[in-house]
Amino acid sequence: MKPKVLVIGLDCATFKLISPYAEEGYLPNLKRIMENGVTRILKSTIPPVSPPAWATFLTGRNPGKHGIFQFVDMNVKDYGFLSNRIINSSLFSGSTFIDFISSQNLTVGIVKIPFTFPPWKVNGFMIAGEPSPDWKKAHTYPPELSEKLGCVNLGSSTDFILYSPEDLFKHLEFDCNVRTKIAQEMIEKNTYDFFMLVHNITDAAAHRYWKYIDPTCPNYKKKFVKYKNIVRDVYELADKSIGKLLEKIDEDTIIFFMSDHGASRNPIHFFNINAWLKEKGALYYKEKKSATRLIMNALIKIKYILSPKLRSFTSIFIKKFFLKKLSNFQASASNFDWHQTKAYAVTLYATFGGVALNLKGRQACGIVEPGPEAGRLCEDIQSALLEIRDPRNGKKVIEQVYRREDIFTGTYTERLPELIIKFNSDYQSSADPSAPLFSDVNPSDFDFQSGNHDENGIFIAWGKNIRKGAKFAPAQIQDMAPTILYAMGLSVPDEMDGQVLLDIFEQDFVDKNPIGRISESKWTETESYELNEDASDKMKEQLQGLGYM
Repeated sequence: MKPKVLVIGLDCATFKLISPYAEEGYLPNLKRIMENGVTRILKSTIPPVSPPAWATFLTGRNPGKHGIFQFVDMNVKDYGFLSNRIINSSLFSGSTFIDFISSQNLTVGIVKIPFTFPPWKVNGFMIAGEPSPDWKKAHTYPPELSEKLGCVNLGSSTDFILYSPEDLFKHLEFDCNVRTKIAQEMIEKNTYDFFMLVHNITDAAAHRYWKYIDPTCPNYKKKFVKYKNIVRDVYELADKSIGKLLEKIDEDTIIFFMSDHGASRNPIHFFNINAWLKEKGALYYKEKKSATRLIMNALIKIKYILSPKLRSFTSIFIKKFFLKKLSNFQASASNFDWHQTKAYAVTLYATFGGVALNLKGRQACGIVEPGPEAGRLCEDIQSALLEIRDPRNGKKVIEQVYRREDIFTGTYTERLPELIIKFNSDYQSSADPSAPLFSDVNPSDFDFQSGNHDENGIFIAWGKNIRKGAKFAPAQIQDMAPTILYAMGLSVPDEMDGQVLLDIFEQDFVDKNPIGRISESKWTETESYELNEDASDKMKEQLQGLGYM
């Protein structure tokens, strides 16, 4: 009989919070599990944003192979860089470790893994995670399960803008309880070889509540002390859910806990890479600003006059009805003189950015020759960026500049900018091309969303054949898929980039169970899926309401 596995995902969870909360006695279940199992940091994708992280978790492949880098498609050959197509599960379904488990005639139960809409056929059931076209509905395989589950969410995603801290906590408590109840009932009714539940409440808490626990947030106020324990309270909800699920499994089950990325405070300073490239003679603006750029500049100025709630609603309204097909970067790009520009910056996510070359034969007005000329330009920009310090405080602005090939492998790698920039955690790329080289984030930008992602997620393993009380060096999120398959006694597909984390298992188990390999890369036939305009708009609205777009 093959071992069973339970995975509990805590979106955006970080040991920066779990460790002190557990030590203080607020997370008794996680504390017991960490003391009797294995812990390590789980490094997310670069950038550490949910869509590529969850796709990498599910496939065991780096984003260069599965092609998901953001909430929408991106391709550097287009000057707009970001497309308007929201990513969906059909871009990777059929090629996940869940599909491989199903193909071995083993049963699976999936509750709310993000970016699994539309749900697809598995040997068991799947409840798709957010985003989806209908916030309240359970989107399921098999389809008839949806009616049995009923409403699985409160209100709408835009309610997040209106919520007081107390209202948001009630919403998160409801969400946690619904997911926990569904998981408990499904485990009671059937036996599953693999079961997974993801809680998003830890992600919402990081984004919305960080300002209450971190005095370094520029909008921090003394009155925030009222909510100093609110993030801890959310983690307590998750810990209680874990306790309830542990009651439903047998002693032969191996349990993994993971997060898709970690959490940190939003950056507090801007560095304007395009202004810097202009100073270096690599980027040129048109003399006359385009109408789209003038509109975006006006909106940037207007938003700081409005209250936080009205600002967020106005932003969503404008994006939905007036600038539906225009990103902030696209507005900036419309003002570049492409016939003279050699390189330009693109924003990836928070503390990560990129510099793309304007290559001949790739972009419509490319002027940089591929080969030695492009290589020299990359080297010059790379070395110069690493020397930049903020003259106001002497801080080094950029931690690392990678060539894209240093991070990614696979056919989709060419869609990315040549250089990937990792900023100091206090800095991010400026979204306003007219801004100065260095500037500070407006404190009011922290009113709605004060926390963000970092690379350092969590990994915890506990159960049969798992070592006890061990702490190891960081692993990669793509290591999860092959490790889960190995724990279940299954072979690992060659196409997976991740490595089996053998060090978490007891040596006797490893000695008796060598890693098996298999060459196939797709195990379930799934249909391609194109969102219609209405569904796409609703999913974008969800992501905007949650603070992602």
